[in-house]
Amino acid sequence: MSSLSAKAGNLAMIRDSGSTARILNLLSVKDRYSKTPEYTEKPLFRSTRLNACFIIKHTMRPRERMQMRLHRLTATKVILPFSTENLRVGGLSVFVEQPDASRMLSETLGKAVTNPDFRQDMQTLDEISRLPSLDPYLLRERFNNLGREVARCYFDVSEADMARMQKHVSDQIKRLVELTFKGQSTNAHGIANKLAELLMSDMTNEALMPLRNAMRLSEKDYSEGMYGWKGFLYYTWQWTQIEDQLAPIAEDLFSMRFSNADSHQMKELDRLRDRVFEGANARAEAVRRDLESYKDAFNGLVERNEPLAFRNFLLNAPEMFINTGEHLAAITHLVSFWSFRFRDGVMMAVDSTEAVEIFTDLEDTLHTDDELNIA
Repeated sequence: MSSLSAKAGNLAMIRDSGSTARILNLLSVKDRYSKTPEYTEKPLFRSTRLNACFIIKHTMRPRERMQMRLHRLTATKVILPFSTENLRVGGLSVFVEQPDASRMLSETLGKAVTNPDFRQDMQTLDEISRLPSLDPYLLRERFNNLGREVARCYFDVSEADMARMQKHVSDQIKRLVELTFKGQSTNAHGIANKLAELLMSDMTNEALMPLRNAMRLSEKDYSEGMYGWKGFLYYTWQWTQIEDQLAPIAEDLFSMRFSNADSHQMKELDRLRDRVFEGANARAEAVRRDLESYKDAFNGLVERNEPLAFRNFLLNAPEMFINTGEHLAAITHLVSFWSFRFRDGVMMAVDSTEAVEIFTDLEDTLHTDDELNIA
């Protein structure tokens, strides 16, 4: 394996604070679900070590891109802890995109590159590397499309993000609690906090039955409906975290100056800069429209007592929020890269060659082959 992935303590910090869209913490999944039949029967990876690793969408430093001959700004890093009992000792890492990744993982895991289980695990890593983020709903859809049955426990929001989302989710559910217990003396705030925690972690809990009854969901539809609701609760919360960062990025984008740029490069930089701006705006508008649809459906339930409309919305949500997730993933890529690369403020002059690489990658991320087709 190529290198130590982290200094002492960093893996523990990743476990405790990692965001869902950037970090897939399979060790926590193992700790929570390893004794369940679904986890055993439908693993993400065949290798038990890979099934307890950390996968991170890593913003590449210029030195790393040069070493790997990689033109993308983000790569997929796999970290295998030295000890799952003591994360402070760090782990070994490899980028999925580096040319010798298969050989390195083969040697480390003790599996021949021709081993069928190892080949499937490498295919799984390749699929994950192609995604713009580790958004659990995008991951689930990707494997569904491939015909892979993977346990749903792999596609949960991280515990760290659940804690950060608590107030947002509670505020939403409080309105539904007030509807469910209308006319009764109850502690709506306390009930909402408890139900919010259960909704994001344990959809089967009996305490959630009043919500199921309020939405008139059959047992068959309940699981998918709740999963759809979790998806939109996650996306509405995620959007509140990044929406306000887009305007400052746009200002930085058009105030940026370039060094060592000839007239041809300046023309290309101006074109790419416009494309980045247009792509970010188009995706932001698509997210706003999708989340407004959710808001309208939810308001129909709590304000107009239209449970069937909200139920139907939730049952269609898993298919609908794939598009929302892809738009959010592209915007999150822009925001996270910008805060990483320009965390000390935009430099007065960015080297023109580096700027072309940055803008080309962002253009590829923000625009699709059909020019977004999201009007």
